[in-house]
Amino acid sequence: TRTTTMYSRASGKHLRVLENGEVDGKGERNDIYAKVIVQSVTFGRITIRGIKSNRMLCLNKYGKLVGRKRKGALEKRKKCMFEDILLNGYQTFESVRYPCWFVAINKRGRAVKGHLSMRGKRTRFFMYGHLYRSLSSRSTPRRRRMKRLGLRTRKQNTEAMTINRGKSKIKRVI
Repeated sequence: TRTTTMYSRASGKHLRVLENGEVDGKGERNDIYAKVIVQSVTFGRITIRGIKSNRMLCLNKYGKLVGRKRKGALEKRKKCMFEDILLNGYQTFESVRYPCWFVAINKRGRAVKGHLSMRGKRTRFFMYGHLYRSLSSRSTPRRRRMKRLGLRTRKQNTEAMTINRGKSKIKRVI
């Protein structure tokens, strides 16, 4: 059992399971509906449940992603089970009940029907939130990150101080 968020590669946002049963990919990192519990059922098979909405992520018989309340027979629960497959550093979730149907979000954040989510499409690639955060903080070099935040590195600070201490009136713009 793991509490996390699911970052969609296509939309650049996080998967949300809303209280009314809708599923979309428009959530921000701190969105309360974006936090999900990924629970292992058996080896390689998982269920995904929204914490706030308390609904399971499922694929119905038409291929639509929906949030269902936790109840029903084994056949209904199979609609809410997914094979967790790692491809190119991203997770893909294939339905146990409907093979070759995947959880997918398009670039606008809307859920794609299961039978339209084909292999190789980036709409079906996800990354767990804790992995996304750790990669995003390391992906930019320190100097670029400092510049983006409007801060100076230690080396740039010492260079600016030595120029200002000198008798010359030349100012170095950083």
